[in-house]
Parts: sequence; structure tokens; C-alpha cells
Amino acid sequence: MALFIMVVGLMLAIPMASSPQKTNWQNMFEPTPHPRVFSLPIGIDFSQAFVAGLLAKTKDKPPEYLASIEIFVNTTRAARRLKQLFIETGSCLLPRIRLITDLANDPLAPITLPKPVPALRRRLQMGQLVQALIKSDPSLAPQSAAYDLADALAALMDEFQGEAVPLTALDDIVLENQSEHWNRSLKFLQIIATHWTENAGTDPNDRQHHVAKAYADHWRENPPDHPIIVAGSTGSRGHTALFMHAVANLPQGGVVLPGFDKDMPISVWKTLSKSNAALDHPQAGFAKLLARLEMAPSDVHLWHTVLPENTDRNALISLALRPAPVTDQWREEGEKLSATISNAIKNIDLLEAKSPKEEALTIALRLRKAAEDGVQSVLITPDRNLTRRVETALGRWGIIPDDSAGQPLDLSPPGIFLRLAGDFLGQKLTPQRLLAILKHPLTHSGGDRGEHQRRISEVELKILRGGDPEVNFEALHSWAQKQNDPASIQWVGWLKSAFSGVENGAPRDLQQWVHDHQQLAQTLSSGANDDTEGELWRKEAGVEAAKIWREFSAESTYGGVLNITEYRALLRLVLSKGEVRGATQAHPLISIWGTMEARVQGAELVILGGLNEGIWPKTPSPDPWLNRNMRGQIGLALPDRQIGLAAHDFQLAMGAPNVVLSRSVRDNESPTLASRWLIRLSNLIKGIDNESDSYFAAMQSRGNHWIAIANAIERVETSVAREPRPSPMPPIAARPNRLSVTQIKTLVRDPYAIYAKHVLGLRKLDAVGQEPDALVRGISIHSFLENFIADVATDQDNLNTNYFINLAETVLERDVPWPAMQRLWLARLQRVAQWFVDGEVDRQKFGTVIAQERCGKFYDPELDFTLSVQADRIDMDNAGNYAIYDYKAGKPPAPKDIANFDKQLQLEAAIASQGKFDDLGAAKIVHLEYIGMHQDQETRIVDIEKTPIDQVWEEFRSLIHAYKLAQSGFTARDKLLNENDFSDYDHLSRKGEWEITDAPVPKEVP
Repeated sequence: MALFIMVVGLMLAIPMASSPQKTNWQNMFEPTPHPRVFSLPIGIDFSQAFVAGLLAKTKDKPPEYLASIEIFVNTTRAARRLKQLFIETGSCLLPRIRLITDLANDPLAPITLPKPVPALRRRLQMGQLVQALIKSDPSLAPQSAAYDLADALAALMDEFQGEAVPLTALDDIVLENQSEHWNRSLKFLQIIATHWTENAGTDPNDRQHHVAKAYADHWRENPPDHPIIVAGSTGSRGHTALFMHAVANLPQGGVVLPGFDKDMPISVWKTLSKSNAALDHPQAGFAKLLARLEMAPSDVHLWHTVLPENTDRNALISLALRPAPVTDQWREEGEKLSATISNAIKNIDLLEAKSPKEEALTIALRLRKAAEDGVQSVLITPDRNLTRRVETALGRWGIIPDDSAGQPLDLSPPGIFLRLAGDFLGQKLTPQRLLAILKHPLTHSGGDRGEHQRRISEVELKILRGGDPEVNFEALHSWAQKQNDPASIQWVGWLKSAFSGVENGAPRDLQQWVHDHQQLAQTLSSGANDDTEGELWRKEAGVEAAKIWREFSAESTYGGVLNITEYRALLRLVLSKGEVRGATQAHPLISIWGTMEARVQGAELVILGGLNEGIWPKTPSPDPWLNRNMRGQIGLALPDRQIGLAAHDFQLAMGAPNVVLSRSVRDNESPTLASRWLIRLSNLIKGIDNESDSYFAAMQSRGNHWIAIANAIERVETSVAREPRPSPMPPIAARPNRLSVTQIKTLVRDPYAIYAKHVLGLRKLDAVGQEPDALVRGISIHSFLENFIADVATDQDNLNTNYFINLAETVLERDVPWPAMQRLWLARLQRVAQWFVDGEVDRQKFGTVIAQERCGKFYDPELDFTLSVQADRIDMDNAGNYAIYDYKAGKPPAPKDIANFDKQLQLEAAIASQGKFDDLGAAKIVHLEYIGMHQDQETRIVDIEKTPIDQVWEEFRSLIHAYKLAQSGFTARDKLLNENDFSDYDHLSRKGEWEITDAPVPKEVP
């Protein structure tokens, strides 16, 4: 306040000028025969140079004159920067700094427009139209793509309005040699055009255009008496170019262009103004703007005299980016750069990392070093994945960069929470989904979060892991009753109430979907206590989520009827529009900018990250409604224009004092292709003269230096010896004295697994909820075969394929809660039905089924060891001999496996021959057979004449006796069939530190 009073006092003390003098100081600009357009060169801080130029032009004016000036800029960040620069110059009255985009809502605009239609409402309305189109012709796209197509359609309509192209222009499109898709698309757009015309209402781009035109018409008759300046805009949008045209023609108006290449030959400017092939050139936008203003490049004057940081580099970049039709100029003009090439590439580092992770770490390290040296540094990239990686890398040193973009709402905690809640709608409640949202930090955030987490852990281990594939609230209620804790009962009741009815996926009005979704999210966030409120809508991210959700709810009446797939697609689209900017204490010397913010700002060190084709420049998004030819016919911008804007951003950034060009040579899946600008630059540098190769190598060397430092940071300095292949030798008393016959194979092939399971008592955690894995399939097939054989024994008429298939369908429907798996496994059983029935006829001829799924065990007192068994099937012939069968859901074991490793049936036979099966006496074993329920329809008979059962039993006793010796170790992966076979205990044995060819190292363990 004191400063304001002092400034006002000084103003009052200044004597008013006489009338003639007043006219002089009010005129900031001299009259010109053409629109007034200025420029600032590449390689300077645009904002700083603009402020310096403005102060220089107003130095003879009274203090209040500056306050009369009106300045229009592109972004909020640019406006803040200008204000800060004015403040740093000392006490002064600030000019009025406004955003060009604010014109659409300017209350003083010389035009009255209808109330704008919210963008979300437009997209919802278009979504219904696209849904109707897809329903009329499902071959166009899936229903889930309706709102993505609607979003693309809305963007197309915005472009029509922004470029002032009338929708009636669609009637002028001539389709020749085009596919039927484009014909259907054009007819649909023509219907949309009629709908658009008949339904009055304005959109942001439409309003922007009308306001700009209204100002142009008004100023033509009533020009303002104060200066108006448009600073830092390229005029790439039609309505912005219209406004710039109006301002440039004012008596006291001017336009200041950023990064105007004054040194580019006039022949190149002519090429840019005539050829669509050069739209991807960085100056193509300016060529189009000058053509609109009917100006030549020579008519553009310098705003303020300021020397670029490196004029030699500007010349190099300008030549490297020449349009494709005139790249032959490299040969002629490249030689002229020979004397200046060393200065041109001075302070340019080329960083080519092996991976995105290495690139991000190296960039973070370079930013950190710059900050330590007190240098203002910035990362410029359109790749948000890269910026997130860099922010994470900087976080290891406690550095928070000033990020202009913020965080996408759908990736923030509230956004993820809302998406998780949306996944429950219309879906069965599975343990996986339940745990995902219950463990989210916003769940039960209204209070008692610790008790909530304790209950989650207990329920997960005791009920959800290995339990039903769908959440069983009765089991949860039983668990709560056993806790003898009213709070646990209330907690389960809260869960049941929250998820009541969410499985209903019937189509409904969008308004109802939003209501149900919001109710579920808020209930889960609040928690089991009725009087608490969760954290869902709080803090910066929550406030942004609440704002987006309020709009979503308010506009949902325009959404029509949606199914659950369409609602989820719409939800993703709505949340992706939000952006969270937290109030963090960012580092003052480290920034991350988008390409637009970089146009009017500068820094001592600029890092251009993600310089790969498809990232920078970004591959233009395909337009599903108008192809390139159709757009060209009606005057809409071609996709190359976006590449040209990106090229201009690249050219501006290359003018910084110190530049790092960064890319990764591979992404997560495949090799990458360097950005076209980087390829052009490297080719030009290498071809200038015989010495230029060394200059480019020097750029790479400087980049490799920082990569090496980044790798050194990641490298573990202390050498840790690799663990040997383990073969633990536990005490005799700790060794297992009981195994099943199926575990004997494991003891032979992977003894370490037996040690870990039976000595250490470690068990693999069950999966969350049942999964349709091989174990479940085996159990269900065994259950079916047991039922089938029992029914055949009761009634021989059941021994046919129809009964086999019908019973299989019944059992699978009962035991397998996955409809898709029911159909798949039933199809497999249908393929083997006739084969199995035919085989069963032969088996029935042998004898009678006397036992199914019968348990047995044999205790060897000499070894103090019990071998347990559960036989799938035992048959008896008329002579009292046994035949033992074992069902395999897949293929039966190979003969070599049976001979050396898989002795399951022989051991069952040994137990049966000694009468150790429950309620079965001893008998001679005459037949052993594996039956594989695989599509290959294989059985495997065990040759008990070649390898007698008594011999196998003695081999088994020798094996157990060997492992009862103290000097015997349980070697990891001793005889696994394949090197890549997985063991549940590979991580415990430190597999990866040792090779399968390493000798095991026996070691006594307690």
C-alpha cells in the first residue's frame, strides 16, 4: 500500500503536458503502410526482450502511460512471467496483461453471444449421435469406442469453428477413389452439420472467432486510443490469426512474433507460402500469417535490438530444417558454415541413452548439477512419461521441479480411486477387485484407517486367498462373528451395504450411473463409521476431482442411456480432462515445461528430452472422420501443421546458451528412431567438411560423460559375492518323515522344494480368489470321472458318449464358476468322449471298479517314514488281482519319466500289494495305467514285468534312507526336466546368482 501511495504521489506531482505534446506521447507507434508486425530472433529470452523493448519504447512517456497498454499473451505462465519482469524493473504501473483465450468470455466485447454450451455437454450429445451411428452399422467400431469417436468429432467441430470454415463446406467435398468408409463418414458429418445449425448455441472456439471478428469490425470504425500488443503468439489457430490481423492494423496496435527467422532466404519464404509439402517447417506458420496480412518477411521489423546467444548456431539450425524441396541448398550453403561450425555446436551435448530409465536418470543428474552451479535449467519435452520418470529420479535427492503441466487427474489418487470404484459397476465382486480398492489410501479415510488395514490383512489371508472366485459375504460375516468384536461385524456390514446392487449392469441413464458411482465411491471413502467423511474430495487432487465430478453430474442429463462398457469409456475420457497442480515448494532453478510454455521463456540450460520420432514430433492422431484429401478440399489444416509448430518449438529451444539433446535408443519393447530434426542436424554437421565428424563425435562424447556418471550412481560399489547353488543339510530330526507318492517325484527332481516346504514349513500363498489353473482343472476332471464311473457301475446303460458329455456339463457347471472355462474344458472333454468310452468298455472287461479316490498309507518302522497315497481308481478282476489307474488332465508321463522319475503308480501298487489301502486287502498287481484326458487321447501302461514293483519299492527305500543321512543335502533344482521349469522356491534358493551347471554346495543348517 505504501508503494502504491508513493507511485500515485509521484504521478500527481508530474505536470500535465500541453495538448500538442500529449498527442506525441500518446502515440507509441509511427504510422506504417502495412500491418504492424515485429519479431524477436531465435536464441533470446522472449519475455525479457519483450519487456526491455516495451520499456525502451515508453521511456519518454509519463508513468501512467505504461498502465494504458494492453498486452495479450498465450498462456497463464507467460502472463505471470511478464508481470514478474515488470516488477523486477522497479516501481512502475503494470500494463494490462490478458490471455488471448479470455476473449471468448470478454464482458466488454462489442457483440452479444448466447450462453456457451459446456464442452462436456457437447461431447455427450455427440456421443449419443455416434452411438446411434454404430448401432446402425456395427462394423464401423465397437460400442466402447463411441465416446473416443465423439471426442474426435468434437475436436473436428472445434477446428471448423476455429478456422472459420463453414460446415456447409462439407457439401463441396468430392470423393473419388475413396473407400466406402469415407463416404459413410461424410454423410454422417453432413447430418451433424444440419443438427449443429439447427441447434443454436456457442462453443469456445466459435465464441473466440465471433469476438475476434467483432473487435476487428468495431476497431475498423472506432480504433482504441491506447496501445494493444499481441506478444508471443504464432497465430496458428484461425481465430487467433484473425485477432492478430485486427490488432496489427490498429493505429496503435502491434504484433510481436517469437523466433522469427529473419536470415532465411526469400526463396525459402516463397516455398513456404506456396507449398503444402513444407507445412512441417518451423517457419511455415509465420509464412501463412504473413500471407494473410499481405506482408513480406522484410516488412517485419525488430521489436528490440538484442543479440542472439549464438548466431552461428541459429544459422546451422535454420539450414538443417530447410523444407524438403530445397534441401539441395545444404551443398551450397553448408560449405559457408565450415568456419563457424565449431562455435555453432559449442555447448551442445548429445545424450543417447540405452533406455528411457537411463535417459531420465541422466537428465535428472544434469538438472541437479546445473542447480548446484546456480544455473537456471529446464527440461522441455512433450513426453509426460519422461517427465514423470525425471521427477521420480530427482526425488531421490529431495528435489521437486517446477512442472508446468501438473499431474493428470486420472493418475492422481482420487482419479485412480474413482476408476477402481467404476470397475465394480456391472461386474461380479471378485477378491482381486475388492482388495485393490480396500487397500487404496482413500478407502476408509474418514477414520480408524489402521483397524481397517488390519482387518483387510486378516481377511485376505484367511478368506480371500484360495477362497471362492467371488466374494462370499457369508464367509466374511462368519469371520467377523468369530472375532467377538462388534466393530468387525459393523465393518463387514459396511462392505456388504456398499457393494449391494453394484453387479447390476443393465443399461440405464447416465445420470443414474453417475449417482450410483458417486454413492459407492463416497461410501467406501467415508468408512464404516456413519458420522465420518472421507478424504476423496479434499486436498488439491480431491478438489479438482470434485470440480470435474460436479460438472459430470450436472451434464449427465444429456448423456442418454448407456451400457456399462460405454459408461467406463466415458468415465476414462472425463477424468483424463482434469489436471492437478499441487501447492508444492518447487526448486527455483529447475523447471519442466511443455513446448508451448517454452516459446516465450528462456533458461541458461535447456534439455530437449524424448527426441524420438513419434514423441517429438508426435505422430499426428488419425482423424476418423476426414482424411487428408478431404481436409485439404475444404481448407482445414493438414496434420503436418502440428509438426511445423513442434519444429518451431525445437528451433526456439536450440537457441539457448547450453543445450542437451536427449533420446533413448530403445523404448521398453523395441529400437526407436531418432527425431527427424536430430537426423537432419547430424547429417548436416557430418557433411559440412572433413573435420565435422569430429565435432559431432564431441557432442556425443559430452553426452556419454553424463550417461557414465548416471550409470555409476546406479552401480553398486561394494562387491557382493554370488550365492552358491544351495544343498542344505538339516538335522536328522528335522527331516520329513512323511510324504505323499506324488511328492516323491519332487524329492527326486527338486529336493530343495521338499526342504523348504517340510523342513522350513514354507508354503506358497494361495492366489487371491480361485483361478482356473491346472490344479482346478485337474480336480474338476477327476471329480467328473469319479461320478461317471460310479454312475456306469450303477447302470451300464450310462456307458455312452451322450451321458458322458451331459454329465461333464453338469459337473463343470457345478464345480467351475467361470463360464468361459466351462465351455473350453467341456469342448476338450467332448473331443475325448468317444475315445474314453471305448477304452472304458475294454477296462470293464478286465474287472470291476472297487475303489475310487481311495486313501492309503504305509509306515516303514526301519526308516521311521510314512508314505501316503490317494489312488484315483482301483479295479479287481475275477481272480482277485488289482489294476490301478491314474487320470491325468493333460498328457500322461513319458516312458523315460516313468522309468527314472515318476514312480507314482508303482508306489501305489506296492502299497496296494501289502493291503495298506483303506478297507482293501492285499492282492497281486497285474496292471498299471495312466489315462491322459488330453486331445491327443493317450494312455500309458507301466511295464511291471520289466521293472518289478518290488524293485521300485527298494529303490524308494534307498532314496529315503539316503535322505535320512546327515551328510545328504537337499540340492536345488537337482534334476528338473527343463532349465526354464519354475519352482515355487526359486527366489529362496537365489536362483539367478548361480547356474544350473554349478556344483551344489552342501551346508549344515540348524
